[in-house]
Amino acid sequence: MGRPLRNVPRPRCPIPGHCGRRVLLAGTYGLPGHRRPRYRCVPELPGEATHTFIEPQPRQITDGAVCLKGPRTPRNYEFPIKEIAAALVAMGRGLTYKEAAARARTHANRFRQDRYSSHGQLVADWVELFAPVVFAKLGPSAWPTVDSLVLDHLPFRIPAVNASGKAIPAGIVAFDIMAAMGYENHRAKIWLLGASPTVLTGDWLAFLNRLPGDVERVVTDGHGGTIGGACRRWPTAVMWRSEWHISKAIQRLLAQDKVPETDPAWNLRDIYDSAADWTVYVALADTAAAPRLRRWVKWHDSDLATQIANRPNPVKDGTPLTTGGLEHLLEPIKVAVNPRKQAFTNRRRLDCLLMLMQLELNRQADELVYAKVISDWLSANQLPDKRPGTAPLLRRSVVDHGGSSLPSPQSVLARKQNRLIHRQ
Repeated sequence: MGRPLRNVPRPRCPIPGHCGRRVLLAGTYGLPGHRRPRYRCVPELPGEATHTFIEPQPRQITDGAVCLKGPRTPRNYEFPIKEIAAALVAMGRGLTYKEAAARARTHANRFRQDRYSSHGQLVADWVELFAPVVFAKLGPSAWPTVDSLVLDHLPFRIPAVNASGKAIPAGIVAFDIMAAMGYENHRAKIWLLGASPTVLTGDWLAFLNRLPGDVERVVTDGHGGTIGGACRRWPTAVMWRSEWHISKAIQRLLAQDKVPETDPAWNLRDIYDSAADWTVYVALADTAAAPRLRRWVKWHDSDLATQIANRPNPVKDGTPLTTGGLEHLLEPIKVAVNPRKQAFTNRRRLDCLLMLMQLELNRQADELVYAKVISDWLSANQLPDKRPGTAPLLRRSVVDHGGSSLPSPQSVLARKQNRLIHRQ
């Protein structure tokens, strides 16, 4: 009938009202090397039926021995939850799907001759299934209510040719990664990441609508789509243009106008200190032999004068006045994504990967924490079928379709290439 359990936690019987009965070990099931225990619930009263059951997250038997304290494993999975958690942490640190899958198979002793596989679909499925689960628990639930929200995006360009077959020097943008940085206890952290084929006003508005809450100040690099989306999301927020980007724009215009670097117009150190300093620079630009700079200053004079007049003290208040901090935080993402940028063809799956990268950059990635979150989610999401403990693990359900609301970056790339060809 089975042998009694000693010195190990007794599993709970899945049938209501049966938890007080005797539970015995009734053998094992599964493939060699990945076997799990089966249990039998014995009635206390004569005439009641005995039944066999399996834990919702059975423990894996290791080293060929019946060890009931082994790692917990999702139903019908050959990999323990801790290996799934370790793979998610590795993906957040920039490993490829193939590298993370090879590590998981090695730890789980899956590189047998009859079961060998080198592809990365194993970990790709885990990222699709469990990254949103982990992020929902550990990620932010609303936009920050203090300090500034900094917005920026990373474009990823790929080679392209025109109709005559000549290479376009800079290539074309396949997709962008939109990013938001906020402050928690005066410490900068990535607040949200998202992939998008374009960065127009509608794209930024959809990105900013992913979290609730209002913000006081939004810092941007002056990109029209970023400012447009932020203004529509928070009409009353202060829109702040990055001072570093203002200086770079002025320097670029001075170089285009071939203004000597000895000209006073190149001195931009004090123009943000007060409205009077900006007024002095406007007058200087109006008399300089720099037509491009004059037009630019005239166009932005009103907005920048208002911004500088309301400029906080960045040292005293700790308020960021540039996007430089966000660009620094995004550098590891650029390093990890850029070599593989042509391989990301599914926008929603890339968003799942960015969730893990965000948690890693915010120093929240932890294998034990991930394993606990996944285990709790599996326990709370059981399907009421004949096999207690089956979890709704619907792999490869995130699929992009052409013309859908979530097109893949590569489909947008094809449309851009077609437009370039028709323009020739």
